Amino acid sequence: MKKNLFIIAALLIITSCNVSYLSYPKFKTQVVTDNYFGTTVSDPYRILENDTSEITITWLKAEQQLTTNYFKGLESIKNEVKERIKQLSNQPEYWLPEAKAGKYFYYYKDTTFKERVFGYSSQPNAKPEVLVDISKLFEDKYFQNAGGLRISDDARYLAFKISRGEEDWNIIHVMDIETKKLLPDLIENVKYSDIAWYGQGFYYSRYDNRADNNAILKNHKVYYHNLGELQWQDKLVYENPKEPLNTFEARVVDSGNYLFIFEENEEGEERILYKNLHIDSTSFVILTGFDKYDYSYSGMLDGKFILRTNKDAPKNKLIAINPENAKPENWETIIPEKDKLLRSINVIGGKIIALYMVDACAEMYVFDKSGLLIHQIPLPSSGWTDACLPDTADSIALITFSSYTYPYVNYKYNIETNKLNIINNEHTDSFNPEQFITKQEFFKSKDGTIVPMFITHKKGIALDGNNPTYIYAYGGFNISQTPQYNVAIIPFLEKGGVYVVVNVRGGGEYGESWHDAGTKLNKQNVFDDFISATEWLINHKYTNPEKIAISGRSNGGLLVGAVITQRPELFKVAIAELGVMDMLRYHKFTIGKSWSGDYGTSDESKEMFEYLLGYSPYHNVKHGIQYPATLIVSGSYDDRVVPAHSYKFAAAMQSSGSKNPVLLYIMDKKGHGAYMPETDRWAFVMKLLDMNN
Repeated sequence: MKKNLFIIAALLIITSCNVSYLSYPKFKTQVVTDNYFGTTVSDPYRILENDTSEITITWLKAEQQLTTNYFKGLESIKNEVKERIKQLSNQPEYWLPEAKAGKYFYYYKDTTFKERVFGYSSQPNAKPEVLVDISKLFEDKYFQNAGGLRISDDARYLAFKISRGEEDWNIIHVMDIETKKLLPDLIENVKYSDIAWYGQGFYYSRYDNRADNNAILKNHKVYYHNLGELQWQDKLVYENPKEPLNTFEARVVDSGNYLFIFEENEEGEERILYKNLHIDSTSFVILTGFDKYDYSYSGMLDGKFILRTNKDAPKNKLIAINPENAKPENWETIIPEKDKLLRSINVIGGKIIALYMVDACAEMYVFDKSGLLIHQIPLPSSGWTDACLPDTADSIALITFSSYTYPYVNYKYNIETNKLNIINNEHTDSFNPEQFITKQEFFKSKDGTIVPMFITHKKGIALDGNNPTYIYAYGGFNISQTPQYNVAIIPFLEKGGVYVVVNVRGGGEYGESWHDAGTKLNKQNVFDDFISATEWLINHKYTNPEKIAISGRSNGGLLVGAVITQRPELFKVAIAELGVMDMLRYHKFTIGKSWSGDYGTSDESKEMFEYLLGYSPYHNVKHGIQYPATLIVSGSYDDRVVPAHSYKFAAAMQSSGSKNPVLLYIMDKKGHGAYMPETDRWAFVMKLLDMNN
């Protein structure tokens, strides 16, 4: 093995790439070609899809060393950002609590903990009795941030998922809440699963075995685990061997009366099945079938299922379904579609609390069970609410609210009096949010569509075209970008930066039509929206191309890759995180096929192949183009957007001859849920935007 590594290392040619202070690792390429509908496409870096090959391993080590050395030169900026974020975070943080059996369960963080912990108290604003502190429960330092925490109805047990480095594979543990001791129960091979308590156990989803590397995952199944038993004894509840790529999520509703199965097929469509848990039957009833519409279960009211749907209502409506007579012709409309987007529903105390999205901001209303409006909830300002949960009393809801520069605040909301009362306040003495302003602007995209964006900066900045500007967007999978607090942007704003979030098409800000307008053969709209937003900011004297940094993550990483290969002259800095960069082969890895509802695939038609080839970042890197300084971020454990996307894109970009640095930033033993350190992000941006002073 050592001899082989020596030979491969000899193949790594460190050559100048026209960057005055960087030399990129090279290797002898093994060009592979594919034929798509008569068109031959070259793939010179295919070997990097095999992350266990000796060539890939050696190349990655050299790339990591290059990036490490580069960031050593940014230590002073990193330390400055780190210290400021530490100051801003120097107060307790309370996540919105969940009330169960007279206790409040929530995440909590203060300066005494390295990471957030999960615990409970008798009041929602008290330092909790700690239940889950990952750093103390597990010796493996790569176990991070317990997620999917689910408390049994009697609050005796807590089940939660952990993963190594935020990868998608999970292990489920169970804790006795009174003793704070982990039970012997251990559930492995868990992926794309919730935890649904019922009786003396819970439902969950898993694969029979953990797949290695980039393999396509098949045969997801739902099981029931009885506390105290071994995993091999778990009862199989649901599978669909006829469609082996489908995935399932189990949920128990109506105080344990019904089991729901949410089944997603390889096109990203979902159907809902249910069964009465009090009837001795193994059969499920299909509530909604696979179709182009969305159905979101929102609770029970007078013995009926309440669902939000966009079927015959592009901006969503609320319907009621009698479980004993669930045929579509018997569905009742409770709240019809309105001119604003119905985003979510909570049934609390026999009332309906509806969250609407209006130009990406929150509006909340209370309706009675017949759908009659009672009143609008007086939210503090323009912003967003992440959650609304029932309190221990029927007439009280728990709500969290924030905006870009206003930290999260939790409220108790009295449904009867229509009053909000603060539970806790996240403001810190070291930070004054009043020094900043957030504006919402609307601009015309290339095709004339009006698109919104949020612009946040210090009050009174000069519009002289020289402000350092950071632009972020996502643009896919019906996911909306809403105004929410992020402590990490404050150091950038305090140095005179302008922080911009663009609500490009492909998201869900205006319903399914907005989403559809950024999918498949409409995907270019997403990139055009982003480019048009950038041009608007330049034309309105906020900034100029030498002062613009852009960023996107996952599908947003694809956006960054696409726009810098289409309009490289517009941007100075680009950070592409965990991005989908090879649009011709994305569906051949792990769960990638399930994204085809948004992207289409290169196999389905000549037209779709040519469209994907036209914007695929990896395939559109050209030699001799001056690209922005680019940081390409990947996680070595990412089994969702596999690292090969970033590896191949980085190799192509580094071979382009661009004079600006192109760095591959690998988060070791981290998965798709991991984030690069904010100190590194802002040091890279501030250095290259000349914000050192």
